[in-house]
Amino acid sequence: MIAPYFNYMSKGKYYQIVPLILLSFCLICGCTSSSHDLQHTDGMSKQEIVASSIEVPYDDLFRYNEKYIGDIVHLTGQAVQVSETGNNDYVIRLSTKDSGFGLYYDDIVWVEINNADVRVLEDDMLDIYAEVVGIETYTAVLGNEVSLPAVVAKLYRIIDEDSVSTNLMSRGQDANIDIDDSETLDLEDRYKFRDAPHGNTISVKVGPTKQLSHYTTKIEEKSTKHKAPEGKEFLCVLVEVYHLGSGGEGFTWFDTPRASEFAFILDGREYYPEYPRGYLEGVGSVYSSTTLDRKEHTSGYLVYEIPANSDLASAYLQVDLSEDDSPIWKLG
Repeated sequence: MIAPYFNYMSKGKYYQIVPLILLSFCLICGCTSSSHDLQHTDGMSKQEIVASSIEVPYDDLFRYNEKYIGDIVHLTGQAVQVSETGNNDYVIRLSTKDSGFGLYYDDIVWVEINNADVRVLEDDMLDIYAEVVGIETYTAVLGNEVSLPAVVAKLYRIIDEDSVSTNLMSRGQDANIDIDDSETLDLEDRYKFRDAPHGNTISVKVGPTKQLSHYTTKIEEKSTKHKAPEGKEFLCVLVEVYHLGSGGEGFTWFDTPRASEFAFILDGREYYPEYPRGYLEGVGSVYSSTTLDRKEHTSGYLVYEIPANSDLASAYLQVDLSEDDSPIWKLG
């Protein structure tokens, strides 16, 4: 099969990649071994990359792409197509939107991962910090042109894998936070805030929780059992987000926090959620980010892999709403 031509647009420059003959490939697009040059992130530590990252709605990343070139964005999603373009180099079409029941196929971002130390496969769930490099435009097999926002990964984590990239946040990393119990929220308390500059009033509620040795996911008629590794258990935490109203002159919609912005903290370590696909039988829906308009709400469970028999009396959940707003709930 002949891979189609690609046009790269990186910082205003276009590059044409000569077609490659492939034994097999997806019907959507081909692959390339070329990579974009990075502007600002060479030599940065992991902590500096994470601290400098921003959350950008997909539509803004696409529509106002030039504004974000050189910025580091945080992306979470599923690899719907993977092409290995060289020795440990990958081009990935990453779906960043859960369209329901753990199915990903919308809001696609073109992601390059270079010098990967863990192989990336189709259907992998990825947590990525990446530099925005422009718009990727290519001609699909059917002759239509397709354009996607393009990024180059600086840090990445394969979610739900025991072996993860050493470049990335691993499970149970140091929390580096001092928590004052007098300033925390109780389980099932609601935290209200306004999303400047739009003036929307939002509330977030955390709890109740469930500690499980295993859980079962269901997609359509297929059920899959997930058993915690030895010495581990699963913690399911219910999160509810309400759009209470809008009092400003900006947009009335609000993008709810991503699952990756909720950190479970226990004994000075912080853990980030798993991304199970499907409905959690006997528990409920999996939490995923969505867009709410006035008077709408969403809810779902975050799933964490934590040490077995954990005492939640000394456990916390923190959500990163903005640079200056990170409320913490005491879970026990």
